Amino acid sequence: MLIKFYTLLSVVVISYTTACAQKSPPPDGSWPVPDVPNLLFYIQRDPDINTVVYTLNTDDSGAINQKDPIKIFWIKYTEGATHKPLNILQKDLAYGLSVKPKGHEQYDVKAVAYPKMAMLLLKGKDNKYHISLSLNNRQCVLKRIFIRIVGGNHLHPDVAYLDFHGTELYTGKVVTERVFPD
Repeated sequence: MLIKFYTLLSVVVISYTTACAQKSPPPDGSWPVPDVPNLLFYIQRDPDINTVVYTLNTDDSGAINQKDPIKIFWIKYTEGATHKPLNILQKDLAYGLSVKPKGHEQYDVKAVAYPKMAMLLLKGKDNKYHISLSLNNRQCVLKRIFIRIVGGNHLHPDVAYLDFHGTELYTGKVVTERVFPD
């Protein structure tokens, strides 16, 4: 009986150590960039490299799904880059979006966790859809959001800041804005 307990304890310790090792973000900051069709933007955050991905939701012919234009899912890099759906709490409290049609192939977009940041899904000059928003008073195409988490737990993380990364619409220059939670 004692041997079974120590065997079980060893498995738990090894599993925990392996999980912790897998969760560590790259020390050099070389986070993976999702390579998926119709990528709009993605979110990465501490404490691991798993990534929330936002893509244009299209049908087989490539037409946008007007009722649900943005598809959201995880790329679990710690599990071999598998794609997994968000759970209901992640959709409703953390990574979900409110998307409302505005007309003329445009949609108002708000993040459920940070509705102050007004975004717009629109078709660009390149005939592709992009998420547009204002970063440092410049109109930009959103590429990435990084969330620095410094503690808390899965339900109530302590967020130090959010970094919004984009490219300016007219010049193509990279623009970053750091936002501190209220």
